[in-house]
Amino acid sequence: MINRFHSFPTFPLHITGRCPNSEWTQLPLKKVWKIFCDVLHGFHQERPLQTHAFVLMNNHYHWLCIDEKFNEDPHFFDWFHEVISFELFHLQHANNLANPQFQFFEGSPKITVIDHPVAYRNTYNYIYRNPVIAGLAASAEKYPYSSLPMVLGKRKMRFPCVDQMNLIYHPQDILHKNNLF
Repeated sequence: MINRFHSFPTFPLHITGRCPNSEWTQLPLKKVWKIFCDVLHGFHQERPLQTHAFVLMNNHYHWLCIDEKFNEDPHFFDWFHEVISFELFHLQHANNLANPQFQFFEGSPKITVIDHPVAYRNTYNYIYRNPVIAGLAASAEKYPYSSLPMVLGKRKMRFPCVDQMNLIYHPQDILHKNNLF
């Protein structure tokens, strides 16, 4: 794994965004997931991004990715929040649920640079196991609002996602809670 890690053009980023409420909107999480997937797909077409893991929770998300232009444009992920907020607001409006006072994000996304292979592995594991730890799924592979089922070929790919940890070959070994470096 070290060779692959050091071959990254820039270090991976762990990006999190949180809604100040207990849920994103009054919309079902399935519709919120579709918006995130559509926006992620569009962003991958516009920018040299590599998503390694993405999980949408009830009121926050985790995104492990590489953005080759991050050093040139560190505020890019603020734009991601703006686009998601715009799309969620318009979907709420279309469903007569719009509330102009509703805030989708607490502020700018939290961005952590992952500069060591151990940190990468632990972050990867944490992101995919987050729904299990929260009691939302029996296993990481069964959580529907995650890139993991897409990586494992159990669901159609909605946005490009790189299988950097080779999950497709041994997901249980990678995602077992005690299997950290």
